[in-house]
Amino acid sequence: MKHSLVSRIGGTFHNASKSVMVVTLLFLLTPAVSLTAAGSPAPEASTTPWSSPASIDPTGNGITSVSCPSASFCMAVDNDGSVLAYNGSSWSSPSLVSSGSAHLYSVSCSSPSFCAAVGSGGYALMYNGSSWSAASQVDANAGSFGITSVSCPSASFCIAVDGNGNALSWNGTSWSQPEVIDPGGGGMSISCPTTMFCVAVDDNGRALTYVAGTWGAPETILSGQILSSISCTSPGFCMAVSYFGEALSFNGVSWSAPASIDGTGYDLSISCAVAYSCVAVSSSGNATVYNGVSWSSPVSMDSSNPTSLSCGSTELCVAVDAAGNAIYYHAPGAPVLTSVSPSSGSVSGGTAVNIYGSGFSSIEDVRFGSSPASSFNVVSPTQIQAITPAVASPQNVAISISDTNATSTTEMTCGDSFSYGTPPPSVSPKSYVPISPIRIADTRPSSGKPYAGDTLLPCGTLNVQVSGIGGIPSGAVGI
Repeated sequence: MKHSLVSRIGGTFHNASKSVMVVTLLFLLTPAVSLTAAGSPAPEASTTPWSSPASIDPTGNGITSVSCPSASFCMAVDNDGSVLAYNGSSWSSPSLVSSGSAHLYSVSCSSPSFCAAVGSGGYALMYNGSSWSAASQVDANAGSFGITSVSCPSASFCIAVDGNGNALSWNGTSWSQPEVIDPGGGGMSISCPTTMFCVAVDDNGRALTYVAGTWGAPETILSGQILSSISCTSPGFCMAVSYFGEALSFNGVSWSAPASIDGTGYDLSISCAVAYSCVAVSSSGNATVYNGVSWSSPVSMDSSNPTSLSCGSTELCVAVDAAGNAIYYHAPGAPVLTSVSPSSGSVSGGTAVNIYGSGFSSIEDVRFGSSPASSFNVVSPTQIQAITPAVASPQNVAISISDTNATSTTEMTCGDSFSYGTPPPSVSPKSYVPISPIRIADTRPSSGKPYAGDTLLPCGTLNVQVSGIGGIPSGAVGI
């Protein structure tokens, strides 16, 4: 959560989480809550967020991979060794960069000025923002499967995996020698959200984790299944999908049980812009969306064997297929919450609450804190009526909603949240007494100073009255 500091003579100090507080000279500390993902487009009138397939490489023998580090840049590669770049509005013509050397299987771009592509024969080539290097063999142990996947979180770090269970890394200048990390396995897909953390999955249902230069032992997470793709947004979140339409998530410690997300699809590919926004496509032409709570039902989006996709943001994903097409996913705008009435009720639950805002056309989940509403009804695109669930004790909770297509969950905190039982009390004003260095209020001491021993509960307020003439130092801060 971001916070903003607002200078004020006399004011109210809000504490969003801590039970003690230090307030430094004449400042108001309040949460500056962003209720929508930055740059979210308005909801589209179309009944589907997917565009029609658009031909961008009709003679390239199939586009095999695409990487979008942002919504305004993507790079795609094909089976003939050509590359295509997207500038946010149009694609370049295919450019042959690996003639006679390798079919290109995977591409990863950390920015518009750096990409790495890998493919058959253990070949790799690099992009510097204006041109591609010549293809060179960097993995003589790749075998007939070649290098199957590469992930580059920066221009000075990439890791690639091959079909024989080897991994090799790029340090900004050269590739390392292949290292066996998965004996008996095939490296199907890898994702590195940072230079210190990667996860690879293989065709035996195993996952392997790379942490700070060291690979862990293979861990079976889906026995007897082919894990076809993985996407990690941080060391605390990854989502992997299987050849037969199952998904598993990683929370930084362990993997979830598999969930079937596409019973008719196969050979899934996945991309997650953030932990609450993933899109998966299958080679049968289906797509499904994860919004941080659940997966949507599969929808048909392409009949020409989608092979890869990449989400450069929560609002835009680009999929490519075996016929040389690009298909665009434009996420509907995230729902926005503006107010709630009433804002308090019994711990026993059962309070009817009106939630106001916009974008409420396809809401699938309403929560009070971590608990789902007992029931809810979408009255209109700007109003939801929900019944509060019971809680164990008086508390103040955030309200969150998610819809069937949006890639985010919006929350309200403090002034726009819901209080169970007695609302958190405000601390009564007391006289101003200077506290070295220049503090006007400090709730940490147990005695001896104004406000000593007072408890500022979550979303409670601390009213401070200051009289006289004085200035606000330029370096004054709220702690």
